[in-house]
Amino acid sequence: MTEPLFPVQTIKYKQYVKETLVQALSRVFASHPDSILQTTKVGIDFPLERTAYPAVVIRFYERQIQNAGVGHIEHIEDLNNLGHYIKYKHYLYQGDVEFAIYALSSYDRDLLADSLVQTLTMGTLEAYTAQFLNRVYNPTSIPSENEGGAYDATVDHMIDLNTDEISGFGETQTLAPWLPEDVLVYQTSYRINIHGQFYSRTPVNETYGLVEHVDIYPWSPDAGETQPDPHPEDTTPWLGDVDGQGTLF
Repeated sequence: MTEPLFPVQTIKYKQYVKETLVQALSRVFASHPDSILQTTKVGIDFPLERTAYPAVVIRFYERQIQNAGVGHIEHIEDLNNLGHYIKYKHYLYQGDVEFAIYALSSYDRDLLADSLVQTLTMGTLEAYTAQFLNRVYNPTSIPSENEGGAYDATVDHMIDLNTDEISGFGETQTLAPWLPEDVLVYQTSYRINIHGQFYSRTPVNETYGLVEHVDIYPWSPDAGETQPDPHPEDTTPWLGDVDGQGTLF
């Protein structure tokens, strides 16, 4: 049995960013009106074989990962067990996404670059390019077929791309990785800023109910009083009891 490309238990933070962008851009090229671009490969690994060209490689350079708030914990109601809540941790991140283009001619490289820029800047104007942002912002939740506790990251991860500003990183050409004598790889790349947020996984069989009562044992350390035992053996009601059990509501 083939191992999955992405782990099914680990929180999908960086994996989800790359997986989403690879799928989004792959859909654009698969239905591209220019047949010369329909064979474009989109992935996360550097293309080593001639058949892997032309290609776009997705890279993610994170700059910051931070908690959504100091000591931040979110309690969200368990829809399968109403009245109980699930504890989640919530983190934010920001960084840059790079689209590195590799082709076997300068013409192919430039054509790919133009198509990528069109997708990022004017993608909503064409049906085939609109698939990119639709995949990013409207992901289809696919229930996992793995019964070992795999989870669907689309409900725990939100991505926001800044396509208003794009940075280019020049053009280069190097000898092809299979080391021929007369074949060059032509490369260029573009980067955009990305912001996002992700949650912890849903714990298994760990829910919390609402607070039903609070035990209060008043004492004043300033007056020299010692802290009372919250569970004394002597259950004789003390002055001020409401229900005879040492409990105030």
